[in-house]
Amino acid sequence: MIIGGIIMKGLKALLIVIPIVIISLGVYIGFSTQSTTYICSSENSSKISTNIFVSIEKYHPWVSFLSDAHGKLIYKVPIKESGSYNYQSNDTETLTLYKEDITKIEGSYSIKKNRLFLKTKNSFFEGKCRLLNDHCSNNIMH
Repeated sequence: MIIGGIIMKGLKALLIVIPIVIISLGVYIGFSTQSTTYICSSENSSKISTNIFVSIEKYHPWVSFLSDAHGKLIYKVPIKESGSYNYQSNDTETLTLYKEDITKIEGSYSIKKNRLFLKTKNSFFEGKCRLLNDHCSNNIMH
């Protein structure tokens, strides 16, 4: 009798724990961002560097209800500087980059041409980018 009660309590606990784990995993996967990393090379003598690394994170569509941003662009100049910009995608070919003020454009990225123009804290960068890798922030799906 006592063993049967313990087994029933264990089964009831599993009936609660398993759905919580499944829902938690679904939320984790559903709220991940897709990230694409590029290396961009300057075609002119940029004051910042000849190469910078850029990651473009794409937010899910429902984030636009909470924010003007459709994603984030993060740049890294080895040893020198790094920063991030929010972006809006006005069309399927161009990302318009800004910091906090959506009306103050600080750069753009052409998806079709893989070209980046960026006004950084210390200078500016203009160049062509090539893909390094493509992944999700949670590394589960993409």
